[in-house]
Amino acid sequence: METEQPIPKPGRAARAGALSVPGFRRYFIGAAGSVQAVWMQRVALGWLAWALSGDAAFVGAVAALLYLPALLAGPLFGVLVDRGDARAMAWAAAAAQAAVNLALVALLLAGLVGPALLAALAAAAGLAAAVQHPTRMSLAPRLVPLELVPSVVALTALNFNLARLVAPAIAGAIIARLGVEWTLALAALAQLPMLVALPGLRPRPVAGQAQGAVGPLMRAGLALAFGPGPLRRAMLVTGLYSLAARAVLELLPVLADAGFGRGAAGLGLLTSAAGGGALLAALGRTVRPGLSAFGPAGRAVAAAGLGSVALAGLAPWWPLALAALALNGFCGTWLAVAVQSEMQLRLGDAMRGRVMSLWVMVGLGATALGAVGQGALVELLGIGPALAASAAAGALALLPLIRRLD
Repeated sequence: METEQPIPKPGRAARAGALSVPGFRRYFIGAAGSVQAVWMQRVALGWLAWALSGDAAFVGAVAALLYLPALLAGPLFGVLVDRGDARAMAWAAAAAQAAVNLALVALLLAGLVGPALLAALAAAAGLAAAVQHPTRMSLAPRLVPLELVPSVVALTALNFNLARLVAPAIAGAIIARLGVEWTLALAALAQLPMLVALPGLRPRPVAGQAQGAVGPLMRAGLALAFGPGPLRRAMLVTGLYSLAARAVLELLPVLADAGFGRGAAGLGLLTSAAGGGALLAALGRTVRPGLSAFGPAGRAVAAAGLGSVALAGLAPWWPLALAALALNGFCGTWLAVAVQSEMQLRLGDAMRGRVMSLWVMVGLGATALGAVGQGALVELLGIGPALAASAAAGALALLPLIRRLD
């Protein structure tokens, strides 16, 4: 059975950071364009869904098609990444994303896009994204010495959260001035740096690379991720925090409109506040990538994140609600990066795809379940008591788990 590996001690390389490694530096530049492309694509597909249907339920369905493949098929792709060539799979996923965007541009110009075709292309984009998660988490750590893995995770989060702030604004401006076709064309072009960078990368060879049938390999990943030991506790912390604290981000339309009467403009401000907090956390983790999620700092961040949920629901003033969402974004990103760093340091290269795809599945699934549960509580109790109750329950379940990993 596969087991965890000892955590390497930080050396001189760790102080220099992952960007000091030329191969990772090339990958980072390519990934910056690729992540911007994904966010621009999401905005464009959401806008098209609304423009074609005028139906909020269809907009939600298109958004779900972008995420469901990672939730349902992510572990399978994790097996394939561990068994195959992560670099080739990453190239294929980026090429597929660009192809979906270009196909949609051509179909829009031909006047052939309807709701059914848009849904099919969204599912294709979601499938490509589901491949990108385990390939990224398997490939990037193999471009650097093991002690630099926390720096890799922090810089990847920085890339993601910077794109989360910048790309939607760019996409929205281009849609308003030039049309959605130009946004999709730019999203396709933004994949080019990754497509150019990947063939020249030389990741560390995988010792004991997985071989054999999918079923036994997946069971080995499940046994390592959820068997007794620190990795299972990391999975539990991710799931419980997502359930109680990250899920509130899916209820921002309710908080903005029903809670404060601020409508769509208020929703944009709350979303930006959360994104700004997340970006600050990612920046902080690049400076101090070694701070553990399972120590005093992690416990304090988790407690603050849960407190932000209650504060968002009970805030009597709009600026306080914005501050609560900024704190929520900060704490969620800080904790996610810290937990992922702990897990990646404990994993051998041969298991990264399987275990980290399960981690993504746990985070996405728990966030979705938490949003449903919190939404039901809001209907029953009102937004303030519901979010306060969710935060209290989360604290009782989660905080005892955040102690030093053995």
